[in-house]
Amino acid sequence: MDAETIVRRYLKALETADLTAMLNLFVDQAYIDSPLYGMQPADEFYQFLFGNTIQSRIRLLGIFVNHDRPGQAIGYFAYYWHLKDGSRSIFDCIDIFELDVEQGKIRGLKIIYDTFHAPPSARNTVQPPPPSASRVSSSIPPNAAPTRPPAVPEFGSPVPATIPRPPPMPASTPRVHAETSRPPPMSAPAPLSHTDTLPPPPPVMAMPPPSHSDTMPPPPPLPGISIASVRPAAGDTQPPGGHTPPTLPPGRGSS
Repeated sequence: MDAETIVRRYLKALETADLTAMLNLFVDQAYIDSPLYGMQPADEFYQFLFGNTIQSRIRLLGIFVNHDRPGQAIGYFAYYWHLKDGSRSIFDCIDIFELDVEQGKIRGLKIIYDTFHAPPSARNTVQPPPPSASRVSSSIPPNAAPTRPPAVPEFGSPVPATIPRPPPMPASTPRVHAETSRPPPMSAPAPLSHTDTLPPPPPVMAMPPPSHSDTMPPPPPLPGISIASVRPAAGDTQPPGGHTPPTLPPGRGSS
């Protein structure tokens, strides 16, 4: 029987309050860990639960199988609970199944839900019978201790006078040698010595006067026509202004 089939059969037996079908799903010495009733043997837990329940309905919300850890599955469902005293409640519930893979049965079951939504009678007056020591010791897994939460008082009920008061705070002891615990005062800084001062910067050197080797050579003369090349030769006449009148071509005269 696979894990999903076991979870579905368990929820069916829980909804119909079928004690025989429910106990056939568990191995011998199986345990139930309930948030209201603590650690209980499976047969005693369901005998008490079904004996105080008139009707229950279940709406399945999901089944989850842990493939990394064989033998562990989770059933997530909404639970409608109607007790014999007439109280009713609806809350979401998560059941964690520890399965015996070889036998195909439930080895242990941890029930998780918010007890705030549980019926007041289930939280205050309805308590399962105390299991025998031999049954509990054989059904509880290693390193687990049976626990049973105390009854939760109703909202607005008076606070009982038997609540233990915390012990008074011890008086503070006087401080001994309080003055010696203070740090010593800061001493004035020592004056700077000659070794602590920075050396003076070097003097700025004056620029030397330019020498003959530093002067630029005179520029070469610009190329051009000398004055002697433009002077007229002997016997030449030149009108004022330096311009020679143009000569007429031969064969042309004045009219």
